[in-house]
Amino acid sequence: MNCSAKGWETLRSKYKRFIKTRASLLDSRY
Repeated sequence: MNCSAKGWETLRSKYKRFIKTRASLLDSRY
């Protein structure tokens, strides 16, 4: 369970970074 929890944290951080970069790309486009 601890291992899976760690994996979820990494996935969440990656997702957050993806959202942030996507938002910045959209901002620069407009």
